[in-house]
Amino acid sequence: YYAKKWDDAQLTADDMLAFRTKLLNKFVVNDEKQWITADEVTRLFSTNCKPSKDVWPKPPLTMVSFDLSVWDDFSCVCYSMYDQYEKKFRFYLDYYIPEETIDRHPYRDIYRQWVADGYLKILPGKTIDYGRIVNDIISHNGAVLIAGIGYDPYKSKEAVNLLKASRAAKVLHPCKQTYGSFTGSVETVEGMVKNGNCLFDNNPITAWCFGNCLIDEDNNGNRKPIKSKQQMKIDGAICVLMCIDQFNSFGK
Repeated sequence: YYAKKWDDAQLTADDMLAFRTKLLNKFVVNDEKQWITADEVTRLFSTNCKPSKDVWPKPPLTMVSFDLSVWDDFSCVCYSMYDQYEKKFRFYLDYYIPEETIDRHPYRDIYRQWVADGYLKILPGKTIDYGRIVNDIISHNGAVLIAGIGYDPYKSKEAVNLLKASRAAKVLHPCKQTYGSFTGSVETVEGMVKNGNCLFDNNPITAWCFGNCLIDEDNNGNRKPIKSKQQMKIDGAICVLMCIDQFNSFGK
């Protein structure tokens, strides 16, 4: 199987890229417009980024964000905690996927491996269980102090309604997905990663998402990450940016 895929990968640079990322788990993309590389994220991996009482002696100020699919791929939730002792941000990301999606997904081999390793959470059925995700978010409040929950206002209605019913309405924060809205958080995250002022939970899906990002710029100089290829996922990176956007605007 791998020998055949290797032969196919010789045809084009895109085929070789797909071979390395999908089958060899190598985080490689066209570096012409590379943003933050997967290796840069991996170097900042830490086991002390969980939103848990076992990690935090005092609940840290925390922003949450989510990017939800319906059935065709995984969904992502990011918890961004500010460590007031080390003056760093710590990012923890959960990834969820419907059970019936994996078997027909183009990346099923690597997705199955992530499930086996505990990095990707299986949800029963054909579609994403928003109730399970919302319950997970609410369950962490107390171990951390959730001051904001960011979401894409155009595709999060069901989850937002569930959060409102859970008395989280006051901390909900719509995060527009425009170039102008992302520019400030893009610059902030770049600085944190380059200077080592943040840490990521050691989940390879997060590094993969960052590695799939190319940075795009509009006519006004605003910047936003985009997918290197249509089938790639960048949800983890987008959720990190939505969390930082909330920190940047907190108290304004």
